Amino acid sequence: MKIAFNGCSFTRGDGFPIDQRDTSLYYGQVAKHLGCEFANNAKGGYSNLRIFHSVYEDIASEKYDTVFVQWSAVNRTWLSPKPNRWYFMGSRFAPINDIYSDSLAFTKAEIEKITDTYMLLNGDYQNLIELVTYSNILEQLAKVYHTRIVFINGLVLWTEDMFQPFDSVAGLSDYSKQVYDIETNTQSPVDQFHNNLYDKTSTLNKNLWINLFDSMFESTCDFAPDDGMHPGPKTHKLLAEKIILFLEKG
Repeated sequence: MKIAFNGCSFTRGDGFPIDQRDTSLYYGQVAKHLGCEFANNAKGGYSNLRIFHSVYEDIASEKYDTVFVQWSAVNRTWLSPKPNRWYFMGSRFAPINDIYSDSLAFTKAEIEKITDTYMLLNGDYQNLIELVTYSNILEQLAKVYHTRIVFINGLVLWTEDMFQPFDSVAGLSDYSKQVYDIETNTQSPVDQFHNNLYDKTSTLNKNLWINLFDSMFESTCDFAPDDGMHPGPKTHKLLAEKIILFLEKG
């Protein structure tokens, strides 16, 4: 039996010494419990589109019996100005794999302006819809290749009301109000926005998720030793226990 893990820096193990990652992070603890080989194909800064591509390739390769998919922040994207250079853009702009040589000719202020502009132009609403599409495609692909697929919420902030028909503005979470742009656009058809999203989220197979609403980001109870930013060993242990229980229930 062999399993694969995909995701962003949360699963790659940023903030941990490399020689401690297999024992300190959830993926290694799950693999040890199952007594199987594993591959950690997560990459720091991965966008959900990049994760989707990676998981698609893992399933189609027919190398793995089970594939774990840790989704990242929905508005993150990757940019590639040259063949050997990658940057990710989301809440911040950063090079991938510490590629700083021959860097882009922008000042810090210009980079911040580009990032802020991108964030304004790339809201969560459509990205949430696309995330459901990615998940549904991977679920169907896994069925074709007789591969078990398990989804993990790493940095997705959606809330339970987004999975229910519209009732009232008062019944929406703060995050939903932000996504629907209620504060700045008082004339927005909130019920239409919400029900369009609900039509999409209602197609998601919730039984394949470990923590649909309780993201790793929101449930972090400690931090990685080397950067004090990524989820720490206690958080990973709790997630590993959830996954093991989930797998045992079948």
